[in-house]
Amino acid sequence: MKLVLSFCFVSLLIGCSHSRYVVPLGRKEKAVSVSLGGPGIMRNQQPSVIPLSSISYAYGITKKTTRIAAVHITPIIYGVYHLEAGFLREFYYNKKKKIGFTGNLMGNFMLDQWEWKFKFYPQVDLNLYWHFKGDSHYHCDCPKDRGLLQFVYLGSSNWMELDKKNSNEINEGYRFLLAPHLGYTVGTKRTKLNMEFKYYLPYANKNSPTVTYLNPWGNYGAFGAMLGAYRLF
Repeated sequence: MKLVLSFCFVSLLIGCSHSRYVVPLGRKEKAVSVSLGGPGIMRNQQPSVIPLSSISYAYGITKKTTRIAAVHITPIIYGVYHLEAGFLREFYYNKKKKIGFTGNLMGNFMLDQWEWKFKFYPQVDLNLYWHFKGDSHYHCDCPKDRGLLQFVYLGSSNWMELDKKNSNEINEGYRFLLAPHLGYTVGTKRTKLNMEFKYYLPYANKNSPTVTYLNPWGNYGAFGAMLGAYRLF
């Protein structure tokens, strides 16, 4: 396996999941989630989404910090073990407007079972969210508080390529792999559904000899979508 900065490979990596957890869990609260989706491609002259999948677990250490761990399922089919671990931290929250700013500091650990090559990608996700229906920071099982909770968020997933050389051993310097996104989450305090749209690598040429990526607006980057489901307990 060649772990290089090709559009196809990077799309596989950062397309495997949505933004995990945007709003921190309550203290000692736990959650599991599954996600499905990825970059859009043309298949048999029809638009479709690469069905990439992952499973994650989260635990609320404090009311502002959440621990996260995940395993990516789809890469296993191709002989790559991909584990993800890190933290979510809330830096700002306006109680009156219900607007918050959070960041995810994650590490991505990948191992190729064919050649046993190891790769590590640091990841920093930043999100600005608006909890326009309900308040995630108000924990109460009151009857009046059993309606659907909803929030939207805008942010970016940012990976860092630490290897200075590409597959041809040419030094290219450090690289940042960016994917801006827009998401919407709806649900109760125990069950939530999420939809997220991503713009993968807006500065990279989408043309590939094997895959046609979806971007009707130009030749750079590709659009994709993901669905996620959460269960809190």
